[in-house]
Amino acid sequence: MNIVTLKYFEDLDLLCAHLQGQGVEESYSELKNLYFDEFLKSRNEILPLAPAGGPYPSTHEEFLRLGVRILE
Repeated sequence: MNIVTLKYFEDLDLLCAHLQGQGVEESYSELKNLYFDEFLKSRNEILPLAPAGGPYPSTHEEFLRLGVRILE
């Protein structure tokens, strides 16, 4: 996994620990779950296949849809 991404999540952990309000904890937890459980799994399946151009375990649209969910 990318060291920079881990640093971003460490920073978000600190920031979210001080935020109060409805939904902050749930939203951040959902983001972490989506990223670590779904996005990384998918990315790690796709990356080794990229030099050969596939075949991939999911379509480009499915992978992009996951990225959009994370951004939302």
